[in-house]
Amino acid sequence: MTNNNTKTESADAWFKQGVLHDQEGNLENALECYQKSIVIDPDFVPPWYNMGAIFLEDLSEYQKAKKCFDKVTKLDPKNANGWIYKGKTLYYLNKPQEVMECLDKAIAIDPNDVYAWYNKGWAFISQGEFEKAIECYDRAIQIDPKYLDAWNIKGYIFDKLGHYQKAIDCFDVVLETEPNFASAWNNKGVSLSNQGQNEMAITCYNKSIEIDPTYSDPLYNKGRAFYELGKTQESLECLEKVIEINPKDANAWYNIGNTLYLLEQDQKAIKCYDRVLGIEPNHIGALSNKGVALLDLGQNQEAIECLDKAIDIDPNNSDAWVNKGIASEILGKPQEVLKCFDKAIEIDPSNAKALLNKAIILYSLGRPEEADEFMKKAVEINPDYANAWK
Repeated sequence: MTNNNTKTESADAWFKQGVLHDQEGNLENALECYQKSIVIDPDFVPPWYNMGAIFLEDLSEYQKAKKCFDKVTKLDPKNANGWIYKGKTLYYLNKPQEVMECLDKAIAIDPNDVYAWYNKGWAFISQGEFEKAIECYDRAIQIDPKYLDAWNIKGYIFDKLGHYQKAIDCFDVVLETEPNFASAWNNKGVSLSNQGQNEMAITCYNKSIEIDPTYSDPLYNKGRAFYELGKTQESLECLEKVIEINPKDANAWYNIGNTLYLLEQDQKAIKCYDRVLGIEPNHIGALSNKGVALLDLGQNQEAIECLDKAIDIDPNNSDAWVNKGIASEILGKPQEVLKCFDKAIEIDPSNAKALLNKAIILYSLGRPEEADEFMKKAVEINPDYANAWK
C-alpha cells in the first residue's frame, strides 16, 4: 500500500510541476514533466489530457494529440472533455464521422455541456449543414443564454445563409453584454458590408481593431469595404497592415494584387500574385489574374501558361475560361476565343463578362443578330455593360 501511495504521490508531483510550466508557457518542460508522470503511473489521466491539449492547441501535432485523447477516453470513458477534445483533434485530421461520434458521446455523458454542443455545431458547419449547426447553438444558448461564443457563431451562420439582419441581431446580443468582443464587431461589420452598408461596417471594423490591433480579419475586411467604396489607396493601406501582421496571408496578397492591377500597376500586381502562389501554388484567382496582367504587358505566351494551369486545376472555373478567351483574342485566334467564352457560359450562364465578350466577338465576325442576343443577356445581369456596347 505504501508503495502504491508513493507511486501516486510521485506521479502527481510531476503532473503539478508540469502544470506550473504549462501556465508559464514553457511547453517543452511541461511535456517533459507530464511524460515523467505517466512513466510512473501510465493510468493517471490528467497528464495524458494536458499533453493532448498542448499537442492540439499549441503545437498542432494532431496525431500525437489523438494518441493522448485515445488514452484519456479509454482510461476514463465518462470523461466528457476527453471526448470533446478527441472530437476536436479528429476534426483537424479530417474525420467528420468520428468527430460526430465523439461529440455525441460527450453529450450523452452530459447533455448540458455547452462546449460539446458548440463543437458539434462547428462539425456541422464544416459539412455545410448550417441549419443543423444553428440547432446546436440554440441548444447551447438554451442551456446558457449568456454563452456569447454561441451567439457569435450563430450570427456567423445567419450571415452565411444571407440572413444579414438576423446575424446582426445575434452580434448585438454579444456586444450588449461584452462591448470588447473583437470578433463580434468584425462579424457585424461583415454583415453590414453584405448589405452594402460599408461606411457603417468600417466603424465596426475600427472598433474591432481598437480592441485587438493584432487581429488581422477586421483589417482585411476594412480593406474590402474601402475597395467597394472606390477608396483604393485606403484599401491598400489596410491590406498592407494585414501583411505586416501575417506575411503569409494569401488572400491579402491576392487583393493587393487586384487593387494594384486596377491602378494599372501590372508589374507590382504580378509580384503580389507570385507571393500568393508561393503560399498557395494552386490559387486559381492568382493564376488567372496573373495571366491577365501578363497579357497587358504583352507577355502572351506566359499568360496562356498561367491560364491553362488555372483551368487544369479547376476546369469548372468560369472566370479562368473568360480570361483565356481574352488571351486567345489578343493572339488572333477567334475560333479559340468563342470556344473559351462558350465554355465559361456553359459553366456559369450568368457570367456577364463572358456574355459581353462573346457578343463583341460575334459582332466582329459579322454576326450582329447573335451578338445582340448575348449582349442583351449581359446587360440584364450587369446594366453597366450597356455603355460598353454603345
